Amino acid sequence: MYGIDAPEFNQDFGRAAKKHLAALLLRQQVEVETLDQDRYGRPVVIIFTNGLNANEKIVRDGYAWVYKQYCKEPFCKDWLMLESNAREKKLGLWQQDQPVPPWKFRNK
Repeated sequence: MYGIDAPEFNQDFGRAAKKHLAALLLRQQVEVETLDQDRYGRPVVIIFTNGLNANEKIVRDGYAWVYKQYCKEPFCKDWLMLESNAREKKLGLWQQDQPVPPWKFRNK
């Protein structure tokens, strides 16, 4: 998903993040906007359902980080504010004292 990085499945809050996204998208009609392609040739997308931007929603709800290295669109600044708000409210993964970003978890 474009501009975000959620915990790995075997990482703290990984299963919760997957469950949260599944609850948002399961049995819903979605629209997919491809913005890029990753180094493995996979599409990097924004997913919309019922007029809702799912990428933005999971950041807002505290189940993903904004992936600053790759999030370069103007709306990424708004997503960073949503992430900061989720941190302040201790939503989702921000309930942890010092959550480890997935890009650091993967490099362990």
